[in-house]
This record gives sequence, C-alpha cells and structure tokens, in this order.
Amino acid sequence: MKEIFDKSNDVQLTKAVLSFKNINSDGSWPEINYDDNSASNWAPIRHLERLQTLASAFAKPNNVYKGNDEIYQTIVKGLHFWYVKNPRSTNWWQNDIATTQYLGRVLLLMSASEGNIPEDLQKVLIGRMQTAQGPFTFTGANKLDIAIAYIYRALITNNDKLMNIAVMEAFQPIEFTTAEGLQHDYSYQQHKEQLMISAYGYVFLTGEYQVAAWVAGTKYALDNQKLTLLNNYFFNTYSNALRGGYMDYNLEGRGISRPKALDKTRIADGGLFKDILQTDKTKKEALNIITERVTGKKPASFDVKPLHIYFWKGDYTLHVRPEYSFNVRTVSKRTVRTESGNKENLLGTVLPDGSVNLTRRGNEYLNIMPAWEWDKIPGVTARDYDTAVILKKQWGEYGSTDFVGGVTDSLYGATVYEQDYDDVKVKKHISF
Repeated sequence: MKEIFDKSNDVQLTKAVLSFKNINSDGSWPEINYDDNSASNWAPIRHLERLQTLASAFAKPNNVYKGNDEIYQTIVKGLHFWYVKNPRSTNWWQNDIATTQYLGRVLLLMSASEGNIPEDLQKVLIGRMQTAQGPFTFTGANKLDIAIAYIYRALITNNDKLMNIAVMEAFQPIEFTTAEGLQHDYSYQQHKEQLMISAYGYVFLTGEYQVAAWVAGTKYALDNQKLTLLNNYFFNTYSNALRGGYMDYNLEGRGISRPKALDKTRIADGGLFKDILQTDKTKKEALNIITERVTGKKPASFDVKPLHIYFWKGDYTLHVRPEYSFNVRTVSKRTVRTESGNKENLLGTVLPDGSVNLTRRGNEYLNIMPAWEWDKIPGVTARDYDTAVILKKQWGEYGSTDFVGGVTDSLYGATVYEQDYDDVKVKKHISF
C-alpha cells in the first residue's frame, strides 16, 4: 500500500477529497457518464479512480482524513453504486483488468486500515472480480496484469493457494518465447509479432518488478534465472532505447498518438526504480547513472557507452553513441505493422517502413505527432498524399517482404529493408 500512499501527499489528498464531495445520494458522481462504453478514455473508470483516492486518504497513516467516517460512507456508497450499475466498456481490458485492479486496490486499502466495508458488499464485489477472465490463456503483459488482480484478491481473502497461483502466473512471462512477450533477441512483442519494447514492454517491466518487490524475501520470491532475464531486458534493451528521459517513438505502438507518450522523465520518481532496487540491490550504481540521464540532472550523453544492437526478432536497429541515437524500425512477413486499434494512431500508416529516430537531446519528437505530415516521417519512402491516409486494417497487419534484416559486431552494423507497401517498392540499406 505504501506505493499508493507515495503517489499523493496530504495537500493533494485534501484537494481531491474536497473536489469529490458532490457525490449523489446513490453513490454516483453527476459529471461522470456511466453509460459510456468507449474502448479508450472510458468515462466510468474515473469513478473507481476517485474511490481509490478516497480510500488512500482514509487509510494513509498520519494524515488528516485517516479513519474519517464521512469518507468511509462515501466509499461504501460508491462501491455499492458500481456493483449495481456495473458499467461496461467495449474493450475487454477495461472490464477485466482496469476495473478488477481498481476494485482490488480499494478493498485492500480499506482492509489494511481496519475500515472493512460491509461483509455482504465485499463478498459480491469479490464475486464480480472473479467473473473477469483468468490469466491462464493470456500471454505477456496481459497475463501479468490479470495475475496482479489475482494477487489483490488473494490478499483480501487471505488465500495462500490463490496467492501461489497468482505469483506463478505473474512471473511466468519472464521467459523467452516465440509467442507474445519477451523474445530471444531481448525485444518485446505484443498483439502478435508487433514490436512493443515500450508500451506493453513497459507494462511488463513495471508489473514484474512491482510483484518481485512485493514478494522479495518471502517464499514467493523471484528466482535468480528470471531476475537475470528481467534485468537484462531493462538495463540492456529498454534503458538503451531511451535518449535522456525520452523514448524512441518507434517503440510506443499505437500509444505514439497519446500526449507526452515519449516523455519517460517521470519513471525515475515512480515506483519502477524503487522496485528494481528492492528486487536487486546490486543494480544500484547502474540505476543511478540511468536516473541522472532520465531526470535531466546530467545530459543525455552522460556515461553512454557506444553500442549497436540488431533485434532480429523485432526487425529493429538500435545504434547508440554518446553524441546521438540513430534507430531504425522496419517490418517483414515475420512481424506486424504498427496497429491503430481503439481509434489510436489512425494516421500511422507507413510508420514501420524504415522510420528513423535520430536524436541528440531525446525530446526532439516530443508531442510533434499532431503536426506531422504522416507520409513524410523521417526515413520513410511513401506516396505523397494531399491529405493523411487512415490505416485500413487496425490490428495484426503483417509486412509484405522477406528480405529484411541486419548484422552487427556490437559497435557497428548494417540494416536492409525491402519495402513493398501501398504501391511503393524500395530497397534500402543503411550502414552504421
């Protein structure tokens, strides 16, 4: 619970509590549209976000709202309304992951503060959590997210058997796979063979380190083999894809269209870095160097080691020097083009066709996407359209050529890309 408490100070909690006082007598808030079923930006989830904030205020030690009866009654009313109304999104993730995790955190906060909600209400809410899909048939970050909800439920019900299952499922994605998840080249793929080193790869990192930190020093602790894989992915792949505190736009998937999607300066102050140290204290020095760059206390070039990595499973090139980063995104019949699902990244039609991310500071492309001419992305050869063309296939479109690849000696390398897309045929070669 400490990680939830750490996200807000007393002033922020007071401001939130005061702004939530307009709750209706039935436990709803007048400004939330509970009939909204949008796949993204789903309005009803704000109800659970507010309940979590109120539960944090109620449970946080030594704050003015600790044990406040008015807040307790508001939380109970809000939970009862949610159970009766049962808002649903067209996106399964909102229903089975976001909703279930929020309910779990609220119930945990209340039980940890001796503010248990009425037994009959808690019972039906736990029952509702159980109706969500289980982690067993899922892969990668989605499996992990569902397993975390199982951990919450195991803690609420004090169920050791369920905890064993939950932790086992949570740690299962920390292995090489040819399906979705961590690849043998240390890239990350989700939604078939789609490059997701950030986006779902970041969810994988934060979730796995979070669970590992929770169970460190217990019988559920992460084993050394899996810890090595997890550390290698963070320190050798994810952190090298950062330039200063900013991510390569090629690695965000459809999230490229979200405001500040490339800005990762906040991760150093969030739970991830704390969880890494809690899990493996031997990484303190390496993490401190990354922190200096990410927070901007040191320039993006600080202690950067020259390297060249070709991710043969992901069709991606990472070329790093102290002075700059030069990264190339391609796609083949073996990999999937950048998606545009849930009405995001609608204009990213040619994004994987040799896109080049050349940066020195790291923030050169931050929030540029609304102003981009999307058929003229750096490095891409494409048809010249008068107006931007929307992706015709939202999910799972594979590349169209075989001759795509690269070589490397770890410092220098070459990348080739044969393109045949949207009536444009090109053969490209880049030497580093």
